Amino acid sequence: MTERLKLSPEIVELGKALVSLFAEERQGRDDMLSKWMAHDLAAKIIAAEAAPSDDQVQRDCARAILELWEHRAVFPHEKRPFERYESILRTLERLDPELTQPFYLPEAIGPTKGEGPWLNAAISFDKTARIMITYVLDQAAAHAEEGVDWDALASAAKIPAAPDLAALRRLLTGPGREALDSDATERKRLKALLSELATFQKISRQIVHALKAELENLDHPSAPDSGIAT
Repeated sequence: MTERLKLSPEIVELGKALVSLFAEERQGRDDMLSKWMAHDLAAKIIAAEAAPSDDQVQRDCARAILELWEHRAVFPHEKRPFERYESILRTLERLDPELTQPFYLPEAIGPTKGEGPWLNAAISFDKTARIMITYVLDQAAAHAEEGVDWDALASAAKIPAAPDLAALRRLLTGPGREALDSDATERKRLKALLSELATFQKISRQIVHALKAELENLDHPSAPDSGIAT
């Protein structure tokens, strides 16, 4: 990223947003490092705006902004641009419904004679749990308040999407929606999710029936054994 040393108005806007970020007071703390970073970057931006024809000053300013942005993941606490999303992103990485590795189960267990229906139910529940939790987290992230649209600033500055930005875009648009090119594709995706949930509901009803049968068997020992339909 740092080889792109041409200073554009969009990169300057990103730099000014970073200056504001580091200049903000942290509650109950005297953050000298952040204040120094804000002052240093602000000085470079002022110098660049005052000398638009000085290539060296322009390159120094661009380099400072891009290098600082490149290291955003190690900014101090409360100064990282996407800090409020970090725990959600880590959770979503594990919950991704498109992954073949189960979330709760250590590995995909193939059905065996006499146990297949129950194991299939466990695997189905595992995937559906990811779908439901992912959807809830998507909604939470979409409604989260964010003072600065860092994604928009980085995109405008034509900075390639790093893993954190790519994950954030996926989070804010919903799983797989960044690749959608039509309403028909989105409709197909939603129908597939609803189908998974319908299977979940069917198995849930069977489990409720099995639990009631077990309870009935405790009250009346002669009652037949319970199970899930194959």
